[in-house]
Amino acid sequence: MSGVTGDFAALEELAEKFRRLATSQARLALSKNLAEEYTDFMVECFRESRSPYGQAWEPLRFRSSSGGRGQKPLLNSGLMRGATSPVDIREDGFTVQVGRDYASTHQKGATIVPKNAKALRFRGVTYVRGKRGARRKFSGWIFVKRVVIPPRPFAPINGMPPELQERFDEAGSEFI
Repeated sequence: MSGVTGDFAALEELAEKFRRLATSQARLALSKNLAEEYTDFMVECFRESRSPYGQAWEPLRFRSSSGGRGQKPLLNSGLMRGATSPVDIREDGFTVQVGRDYASTHQKGATIVPKNAKALRFRGVTYVRGKRGARRKFSGWIFVKRVVIPPRPFAPINGMPPELQERFDEAGSEFI
């Protein structure tokens, strides 16, 4: 006569762990961990000036008297990066948003043209280094017929990037 042998206490302990994972509190906690991982990933994309899929953002063409050299896009004030946060965490998922009106313009790119004038007008700015660090200085007006803002994606919208998938897998394994 044959039977099943093994460590039934360990099996019962494993079954208890899976029962705890099936609770709504556990699913909510996992969702919160994944939302934080996603937010951290987006913030890294800002910091490294790259898309979620690894492509470098188009550099700045005009930013100061140095022509934008050495400056990274979307990092001047850090407002968009700082406005990246989870806003809705549920058992079955989460929502992360960048709380700025102009975020979608930078995500997708845009062309800005004047509505009621012949040209757009912007204040020209140069950055002057002083004893207290760099500061802006008005340098006259800039007139242009249109402005093309290239896409600088920071949120993955065309499928899951492999790097983010690895982070999710690792966070899920650590959670379990």
